[in-house]
Amino acid sequence: MLKLIQISTFAAVVKVRLPTEKAGVFNEGEFTARYKFVSSDRFTEFMDDIREIGDEDEQGNRQVPTTRQVTDYQLRVLEEVLEGVDGIGDGDGTAYDPAKQREQVLSTLALRVATFDAFFSGYRAAPAKNLKRSPKR
Repeated sequence: MLKLIQISTFAAVVKVRLPTEKAGVFNEGEFTARYKFVSSDRFTEFMDDIREIGDEDEQGNRQVPTTRQVTDYQLRVLEEVLEGVDGIGDGDGTAYDPAKQREQVLSTLALRVATFDAFFSGYRAAPAKNLKRSPKR
């Protein structure tokens, strides 16, 4: 039986791959982001808003959004839903305080994009896990 439990937040692992000073070498890692659950209506609004990014031309046709418009939209969504972050620190491995970790995510483009993607994936991941096939007998 599936037990539905009302919760107000969910956590997701955010995997990132940051460039380094050496060509072809990346700083790969992950951290945990905690998000607010939003109502179905609000989630639908987020999805509808994605289609509204970008300017309209004189004929009313939506133009391809600029990178600035997309990243500004991502920031607006994350400012609303991002509850907290854990697992980001300095080069010595010392974790930043929670407020600084959240600020790093919101201000660092690669972290922002990955955290935004993880939010939307979090809503799709739960049903996918339930579709796991039974082992063959």
